[in-house]
Amino acid sequence: MPVCLSNEMRNTKIYDPEYIRSTVLRAYGERIDISGKIARSTRIVRARSIYLAKIDKVFSLLADLVGRCARLPRSSSMHPFYAEIALIASEKMYDNLIDRCRRVVHIVTNLYRDYRRRIAESEDPAEIEALSREYVGRVLSTVRRGLRGIELLRKAVEEVSRSPCISEEAINIVVCGMPQVGKSTLVSRISSAKPETSPFPFTTKRVIMGHLDIEGRRIAIIDTPGILDRPLEDMNEIEMKAVAAIKNLADLALFLIDPRKGAYYSLAEQLRVLRSVTSLLGMERVVVLINKVDAASKEEIGEVLEILKSNGYEKIYLISALTGYGLDLLLKELANVKTEKSEI
Repeated sequence: MPVCLSNEMRNTKIYDPEYIRSTVLRAYGERIDISGKIARSTRIVRARSIYLAKIDKVFSLLADLVGRCARLPRSSSMHPFYAEIALIASEKMYDNLIDRCRRVVHIVTNLYRDYRRRIAESEDPAEIEALSREYVGRVLSTVRRGLRGIELLRKAVEEVSRSPCISEEAINIVVCGMPQVGKSTLVSRISSAKPETSPFPFTTKRVIMGHLDIEGRRIAIIDTPGILDRPLEDMNEIEMKAVAAIKNLADLALFLIDPRKGAYYSLAEQLRVLRSVTSLLGMERVVVLINKVDAASKEEIGEVLEILKSNGYEKIYLISALTGYGLDLLLKELANVKTEKSEI
């Protein structure tokens, strides 16, 4: 079954303190209708009923609005890919922000119980009104202080919700490489996904999944943003999403290389990124695709082949994602991918 945390998070809204404040004040100001026996009761009974109803309404709203972030799963309980996406988007504050939400709910609940008791025990209508207003002021102050930085949590939820639905049964093939090597063109050629392509780097800004059925096997083809030739600590958020997919999803990685002298990035840069990907997965889980062979010379292709083989790479395919050249052989390779999933 798919692990569809991304689908669940699409229905999760994270509210900022200003929205919560305006919603609470509007609800508090709404008229409370009393009728029947209470309407005919003493002034103190009427006041108590009205202001208890007001703080009940306020507490119910806060439990819902703040409770949404408090009920989010912690990163330790998430699939590692989702967890890493959430931590990247929140600047590693994801779990800390959930803890803040939970503390706010705890404080608001204790204040509600305390003020409800005090209002119920009071015999002074003026004091009852003052207590209810005091409760609203204190809980809104708690929300304002406690939910600082909540926009990072909202961003994390949005990023996870845009991520693909992970299947425990499908074979995951991650397509990776530097920008402008033809990753998205390949993904759209061999799978159900249709990512945007353009002549500019970083057109792909998130992880995109398509599917392919070969000989009765369900294969997920995962497009990733381009990775630049630099250390992990220097990578931007877009590149870090690609690394998260490679580390946490790839049963096999297809690494694309543009062999042309006039490629957007030099061959030396591309080979250094290939070594970084290999260090994450091991050589046995990396297939190198020399792409754009329809536009490259024999000499350019031959140079790349020689370097790859001298560095121990054995699974190498010559392809053109644009024309479809060589993709039949590549699909045979994908049909024979061996993973723990395929052996169960």
